[in-house]
Amino acid sequence: MHIGVRRRFWMVWLAVLGVFALVAVACGNDDDDAPAPSADDGAEEQPSGDGAEEPSDDDEMSEAEAAAARIAPLFELPQSIHATEPLASLPTGASVALIGLAGLANEDASGREFLAAAELLGLEVTEFSGGFDPASQIAVLEEVATQNFDVAVVQSFTEAAATSPQMAALKDSGTRVIAYGTSIPGRSNDFMDHQFLAAADSEALGSVMADWIVADSDGTANVLAMYPPDFAAARAILAGFEDQIAAICPGCEVVPFPFSAADIAAALPGQVVSALQANPDVDYLIGGFGQALIGIPEALDEAGLSDQVVTVSYYGVGFNQSLIAGGVEQVMALNTSQPFRGYLLADAVARVLTGQQIEDWSDTFYEPLQFIDASNIIETDVDCVCMADDFREQFHALWGVGDAPGPMSEAEAAAARIAPLFELPQSIHATEPLASLPTGASVALIGLAGLANEDASGREFLAAAELLGLEVTEFSGGFDPASQIAVLEEVATQNFDVAVVQSFTEAAATSPQMAALKDSGTRVIAYGTSIPGRSNDFMDHQFLAAADSEALGSVMADWIVADSDGTANVLAMYPPDFAAARAILAGFEDQIAAICPGCEVVPFPFSAADIAAALPGQVVSALQANPDVDYLIGGFGQALIGIPEALDEAGLSDQVVTVSYYGVGFNQSLIAGGVEQVMALNTSQPFRGYLLADAVARVLTGQQIEDWSDTFYEPLQFIDASNIIETDVDCVCMADDFREQFHALWGVG
Repeated sequence: MHIGVRRRFWMVWLAVLGVFALVAVACGNDDDDAPAPSADDGAEEQPSGDGAEEPSDDDEMSEAEAAAARIAPLFELPQSIHATEPLASLPTGASVALIGLAGLANEDASGREFLAAAELLGLEVTEFSGGFDPASQIAVLEEVATQNFDVAVVQSFTEAAATSPQMAALKDSGTRVIAYGTSIPGRSNDFMDHQFLAAADSEALGSVMADWIVADSDGTANVLAMYPPDFAAARAILAGFEDQIAAICPGCEVVPFPFSAADIAAALPGQVVSALQANPDVDYLIGGFGQALIGIPEALDEAGLSDQVVTVSYYGVGFNQSLIAGGVEQVMALNTSQPFRGYLLADAVARVLTGQQIEDWSDTFYEPLQFIDASNIIETDVDCVCMADDFREQFHALWGVGDAPGPMSEAEAAAARIAPLFELPQSIHATEPLASLPTGASVALIGLAGLANEDASGREFLAAAELLGLEVTEFSGGFDPASQIAVLEEVATQNFDVAVVQSFTEAAATSPQMAALKDSGTRVIAYGTSIPGRSNDFMDHQFLAAADSEALGSVMADWIVADSDGTANVLAMYPPDFAAARAILAGFEDQIAAICPGCEVVPFPFSAADIAAALPGQVVSALQANPDVDYLIGGFGQALIGIPEALDEAGLSDQVVTVSYYGVGFNQSLIAGGVEQVMALNTSQPFRGYLLADAVARVLTGQQIEDWSDTFYEPLQFIDASNIIETDVDCVCMADDFREQFHALWGVG
């Protein structure tokens, strides 16, 4: 049963004070002239030698009480940064690569503070993001190594053993390396100049959590310990937790529960429910990090398991603060100070450049730790600062600089992230000339009949293909898997050199035919299947893979949060027959959950067959059933046909702000009017036609196909009243000379 660690601590502390009182009575007055107590004063002489009494077990703290005493200071707000040595000089102009993992809310907070601190220090920072897989992390490190940065800051790379050769090469090149969370042993080693959250630190963090569990349960806990095994730091945290439990709590049991970060808010809640049902004696649940608990409280409630477990986590974010404030769904988070970490890393960069020592925060941990529960929570829906309000000023005093701006809110940070996407993209970003023209190569262009988005890209593809000397045959499937399968089987009989497959709605159903097509010797270029990976068993290269679709949803979520200042209630339309649409919705929901605890999402599935027919009435009914909804997202531009009129007729036009993905000319007209739709998140349909043609040529010449940018594989642009140009035709959303930029690489035109 959860009985409260702080209550136990004060019981222990009062007992200790009682012992001090007895000692004071026994020792008497401090005055040297005071008479010493004598036998006549009633004191009994204590036996000595072999007859002396041994202390009884009742005089010793239990392991649970000792654990409570150890962690008691960690409930207090840290007040000092503990660094004391002034910075010798400002590292003005030094170049820094800030490398992290995309999608970690923990890193968003520390990253914002790092950039604010770096500006004060005069550092010139370039940001890089890797994925959770070692391959993408290796690629980022290799890219950074080519750019001769003075310092590289590497955060949270999941599998340091896989990337350590690249980190070693980066360090050997002369770049100083500051790392956080790799869990390679040692403060410094062959791979980095200084490391925070080394292996021993991660183990110490697990040990501190074990103390809390033992204290709270009075030494009887049965724990389901969630951890993402892809993170080396997470494995070390689990090891430290298990070692401490084994050392101090013989009555406790630990059930390790590995999970994939990709399953958060998706399959993971159900997996946890299954694990608890299989382990009915488990009474404590530990989230490997705060975001890992997204969706789990609801799943436990639905399964009737909410009362079975006391839920806690490492590394809480705003989402966890909200749960703790409620006092039921989560009772505690063991937090580091994410904002402090940003300053800590910036300070470390400066000191490694000046040759000064980098100091740990305390003997307990290298950065501040704080247990947050109902007794001390302050911020109830944002990340815990978990550090004195003036910690920045304490660093500033050592650096000899002025005050830094406070951290941005999540809405402000979201607005900053998407601001570049309102500008017109100017460059195709490809740089390698085509080795040769693929003259005479045969290409099957396969799409879905009736999609305006594909009409625009298809026209451009045919124009580009003519310049490249490709011989193109067009094929169209319907929205049903059966017709798509039939088209793929037909194409497979005709021995094309390349097949271009666009927007097939249910890739899982058609993947055997795509695999057969590829195995027949036809090269396959795909767009929008949302099968994972740039290349796989079904295609030689894919645009709009699963991760791309999720990224698109995340970008839309940033706009919604920024526009609503973190208060949106969203009806999110999506056609579930499209695998890409499901992935977009997942990315949208994940980002909303991560950065907007005040937002709500109501998913609204629809059939493409109902567009301009039954769909407008269905949307009206959904809004009437959800009167708090104030944002409406069209799954793609055409999905909104007929909806503005239906909303107007039902008197609902003023209820919602309407936006969409993938706008076409119809949406441009609505946006130009400024009322019925205010924004579209567009890709460049004309650019896509050229992009696909370029990919066909490069797959035939064996050359690399390059993404447009780190943000997305093809240009993105938010179109609203402030930047709209074409008011009744598809947005080109790309520099006027993008075709000429491709022509120059192809040597044509």
